Amino acid sequence: MLACQYHYLSLVLYILLTSTLLVFVTLAVSSHLFLWDIWYVYHFCVAKLKGYGRQPSSQSCPYDALVVYEKKDPAVSEWVMNELCVQLEERGDRPLRLCLEERDWIPGCPVVDNLCQSIHQSKRTVFVLTNHDVKSGNFKTAFYKAHQRLMDEK
Repeated sequence: MLACQYHYLSLVLYILLTSTLLVFVTLAVSSHLFLWDIWYVYHFCVAKLKGYGRQPSSQSCPYDALVVYEKKDPAVSEWVMNELCVQLEERGDRPLRLCLEERDWIPGCPVVDNLCQSIHQSKRTVFVLTNHDVKSGNFKTAFYKAHQRLMDEK
């Protein structure tokens, strides 16, 4: 009789621990795969509940696009300045006005303030991605601010 009681106890513990492990693994994988989607949907719903509407027309924006890239990486910085800017800003039919950190940000102003101001003064935001950019704090801040502006415009 005593052996049967231990058998049921071990079965209950096995089911409890297995369920806990499955929930933990499911949450970990889901957060890794879908964290950006969940974050976006959450903030979009909060913005809708607060009654945010469209921002005024972006015709008054002095820049066509803000280019966000890692300026500490010389290869990326060189490509943006010598290839991307040349191709987009010096086109014959309709050149674009790009906002770049090196030349258009206000010196001495905090990075976050410059970033927010540049995002709101640009019609679009262009991200030049490398493997190291996703981990940098400036990239994440720029991504969050650009998403916030996108949600405000919707």
